[in-house]
Amino acid sequence: MTRRRYVQTCVEAPEGADGDGLRRLLQQVLTVVSASWAAVTDVDLVGEARESLLTPSDEIRIIPMLRLLTLLEQAKQVVWANVFLCATRQAAEQITASEDYVPALSKAEALVRVVDAGYYYVYGPVDQIESVRRELAGEDKEGFLEELDFPE
Repeated sequence: MTRRRYVQTCVEAPEGADGDGLRRLLQQVLTVVSASWAAVTDVDLVGEARESLLTPSDEIRIIPMLRLLTLLEQAKQVVWANVFLCATRQAAEQITASEDYVPALSKAEALVRVVDAGYYYVYGPVDQIESVRRELAGEDKEGFLEELDFPE
C-alpha cells in the first residue's frame, strides 16, 4: 500500500488573523475536501464567539462545520486555533487532545491552523489540496506527515 503524501502551506496574515479570514480559508478548503464536522483544540480568540469556541490545548471540541463557520463571523482576532476537518462526527470524535499532530491529522481530511495570530497553515493530502495550495500561493512543504512542520 502506498503511503499518502501531504502538503503544508503557510500564508502570512499581515493584518493579523481574524475570524473572517479563518472562515474564508475554511470555506476555500471545503471546496476540495468533504468535511461536515470539525474537531477543534487550542483555540484562543477575541470577540463574541470566544465563549463558544475557546478551547484549551488539552481539550477537544466537536462542532458541526456550519456552526463553526457561523461562530467565526463573530470572532475578531484569532490568536491560536487547530481545526481538524472531518467527514463525519465519528471521525472527529476519534481525535484526542493527548495525541500529536501526525496521528490526529491522519484521522482527519485536513487541518487548518492559526499560529500566533499571524499565520494560517493548511495541511492535507496533496491530491486533494493541490488546487487550494496554488490559490493560496504561500510557503509550501510536501512530504509524509512526519516530515511536515507544526510550529507552536
